Amino acid sequence: MTDARRRNVLIAAAAAILLAFILIREFWPGKPFADLKQDSVISVDVSFGTYPEYQISGADQERLTGLLQTITVTKESDAYKQLSAKSYSDIFILHLAADRDISVEPFYPYLIIDGTGYQCNDRDALDAMSSIYDSYIDVIRQTSKPAGSH
Repeated sequence: MTDARRRNVLIAAAAAILLAFILIREFWPGKPFADLKQDSVISVDVSFGTYPEYQISGADQERLTGLLQTITVTKESDAYKQLSAKSYSDIFILHLAADRDISVEPFYPYLIIDGTGYQCNDRDALDAMSSIYDSYIDVIRQTSKPAGSH
């Protein structure tokens, strides 16, 4: 085999490996919250439209953390932006011990983490997260006022 041909074979092999890596990274399922520990979550708030953030109960915080630990996502996607016609979305804000906040929005078939949407087919987990969120809407409306109202 000539040097030029050997070089071309090596370039083609490197390109194939790189392409395989990119495809695996794009479509291979991942668990973004697999390492999330309950004791690293100080508190969790829900955000409902223009109302102030509202802290959820410890039991719901534990349930949400458990659901997040099981969630599997695949590729990043912006398609949820075109599908969402809501004036608000279900937003959880996790306040972590590491002085870091993470926002999480369940929007089947997507999970939006800090504004980045990921394909997520864990419908039961996303629906359970939305149910937790929905259970606070009436409480928020009854106990607080939207920003800008008197």
